[in-house]
Amino acid sequence: MTADRIKNITGMYVPFWMYDLNSRVQVSAEGKVIRTYTRGDYIYTETKYYDVFRDINLDYIKVPVDASKKMNDELMDKLEPYPYDQLKEFKTPYLAGYIAEKYNYTDDELLPRVKSKIQSFIDSYISSTMHGYTTVTYRMKDIDTKKVKSYYVLLPVWMVTYNYKNKDYIFAMNGQTGKIVGNPPLSYWKMLGWFSGISAGTFVIMNILEAIVTGGWSLW
Repeated sequence: MTADRIKNITGMYVPFWMYDLNSRVQVSAEGKVIRTYTRGDYIYTETKYYDVFRDINLDYIKVPVDASKKMNDELMDKLEPYPYDQLKEFKTPYLAGYIAEKYNYTDDELLPRVKSKIQSFIDSYISSTMHGYTTVTYRMKDIDTKKVKSYYVLLPVWMVTYNYKNKDYIFAMNGQTGKIVGNPPLSYWKMLGWFSGISAGTFVIMNILEAIVTGGWSLW
């Protein structure tokens, strides 16, 4: 990939809703323990059945979901995590030099998506509480997830568009950590080497601009 194929590099603040969530989970299942042993000339299989019940309370803090129609949801999800301990109150000067999107979806409209986003974590946690069984068969799994609080934030993203064999490809870079996501038609190492140069230059400019405007780096 060469620089003359680059079509656009844009620094922008993308709108996100972040959610504090609580999930009350009740699970009923059958656990099966199978043991095989030999006695004399015979091989025996012993099977024991157990009724398993779990009553679980889970809290999730600041789960992000992008709220812009223009942004690819999968791409934005892969940019995580951001250092949320550095969140700052909004000030207009922070926008200087960058594009800022406004949200297209309310926090209530995106609630189903954030619930879907944490589903795999809930399933993983349930499984982690059921050790020692050969197999587990679920009879009932009731999950009630509620919003505790939501926050509207803008998170920094660099978007890079380049053309390769007459086709446009889009990459996104986390404006705080430098993490890069996308699907290049090139080798990973070529992409990494190219983006290392780009990210080094852009982050220096970004930090200088922020230092001039605000006296330090901002994430809000």
